[in-house]
Amino acid sequence: MLNANSIRLRACRKRSGLDQAELATLVGRNIHSFASFERGQFLPDTQSLIAYETIFDIPAASMLPDTKTSVRRACYLRAKRLLKRCNASPLQHTRYKVEFLDALCRRLDGSDV
Repeated sequence: MLNANSIRLRACRKRSGLDQAELATLVGRNIHSFASFERGQFLPDTQSLIAYETIFDIPAASMLPDTKTSVRRACYLRAKRLLKRCNASPLQHTRYKVEFLDALCRRLDGSDV
């Protein structure tokens, strides 16, 4: 299933004039991995993502902004739940967690940018 991320990855490769086999050779992976990324079946693993950044000189966040947004949202929701649980705790040692989680939530929802 094609998505915006897979289209961006394919566009990076196409702009460089490389085919999937050549890109796979540069990265040291098999061609099927890159075909899967470009079809939207899988996101690149860390090694492949670093290779994309290195080869095309484009930050991963620019290549996969849709993924960054969804990860940011999921992290924000989890941090809010943890913050709520820590605020309900009577233990003193959670104060640092509360401060950290509160700052994290502000940063992730954009109010502390």
